[in-house]
Amino acid sequence: MSIRTSVGGQAHGGTGSIPHGIEIAHAHSTQTVFYAMAAVLAATFLLTIRFYPRRPRLAEEPTQARAYALAEEAEG
Repeated sequence: MSIRTSVGGQAHGGTGSIPHGIEIAHAHSTQTVFYAMAAVLAATFLLTIRFYPRRPRLAEEPTQARAYALAEEAEG
């Protein structure tokens, strides 16, 4: 059972309620957005491959531990 309303003797609703030109325009704009986002994703991937460090960086010592080590070195 489909839901349709009658206005002025003509049935509106269902799949024929949107004009074909609007459906085509929507499909083309969706395709354009899809390709643009694919390009952004590809560019992001390439930039990540290029600039992401290949090996993990060593974590720096906490400031207090470094100060303590320097103080011990100065005393000894």
